[in-house]
Amino acid sequence: MSGDVLYSNVTFCANGSATTAVKQDEVTYAEVKTARAPSAQTAPPPGAPGKQDEVTYENVGTAGSAPAQTALSPEQPVKAPSIPLPYRLAAVCLGLLCAVLLIAIIVLIFFYNGNSQNISKLVKELDHLRVNYSNLTAAHNGLEVDFRNLTATHNKLQEDFRNLTVSYSNLTGINDKLQNKTEILQSLISKLKKHFSVDQYCPVTDQNTLEKDCRPCPWGWELFSTKCYYFSTDALSWNYSRTACRKLGADLVVINNRTEQEFIQKQIKGGEYWMGLSDAAAEGTWIWVDGTQPIECFRYWMKNQPDDYENEDCLATATPTADQITSLNNWNDNKCELPLLRICEGSSLPLS
Repeated sequence: MSGDVLYSNVTFCANGSATTAVKQDEVTYAEVKTARAPSAQTAPPPGAPGKQDEVTYENVGTAGSAPAQTALSPEQPVKAPSIPLPYRLAAVCLGLLCAVLLIAIIVLIFFYNGNSQNISKLVKELDHLRVNYSNLTAAHNGLEVDFRNLTATHNKLQEDFRNLTVSYSNLTGINDKLQNKTEILQSLISKLKKHFSVDQYCPVTDQNTLEKDCRPCPWGWELFSTKCYYFSTDALSWNYSRTACRKLGADLVVINNRTEQEFIQKQIKGGEYWMGLSDAAAEGTWIWVDGTQPIECFRYWMKNQPDDYENEDCLATATPTADQITSLNNWNDNKCELPLLRICEGSSLPLS
């Protein structure tokens, strides 16, 4: 306020004054000027009217009989009060905002009208996508069920595979054992072929067709139970008789039961034949050629035999006496060097 200047001019006119020509023309002017120091915020631009140029005119008239009249000089204009700047800026901003909103509303209306068809199309596509989504969800659920089923099947197949692997290992072991047994059997067959000629069991009966007639026992042998028996027609010592039987794939006969003894006695018809029993290894200890001792109840010695007369160590059948003609007891110890007939015993050939 230190830079403010105040001007005031007051004129008073009295009634009946000689200096006043026309009372109605008396005018009082009052002028107040306020000048503020310019600041950085309110300094007006050059040439623009400032607040210091604002002028207020007041007239005060004093007349004795007539009312006071106020007259404005036609040369000086009357200025209306000015609106503060912040309010004007706010009004301008509101106007601009309204204009922008109006333009935006118009644009949206045109945009909506122009894109209503696109929106309808998008809605249809959305519905189609929803249907596809539902179908895909159902398919996904079905695939999950199939996946669980396949997983269960896969687990079962793995378990079956493990079981089959174990079974395969077991079968491989069994196969190896069977191969070993097969090799053993083939070796036995080879050995048997050396002792049992196929031609003996299956001789050719028709030379034109080479047809063979196979029998359980070789030709000239007798079948009893599962054994084949050969009753020789030539006489040899006990040792040579055993060697002859072995060449045929057999050995001297071994009596194991009563029926076999009955069969032997029926075949020899009282003749003297070597059998496979001897005590040459230890006197008094009779041993069959298969390494076994004769069973007590299946010993068929003649009366007072064996007597070991003159070192008799080998068993042979003897011609029964008149009182023993029906008896099975026809065993007799004899000298092993004597030439006698022989009974060979071998296995029969299984044909079934």
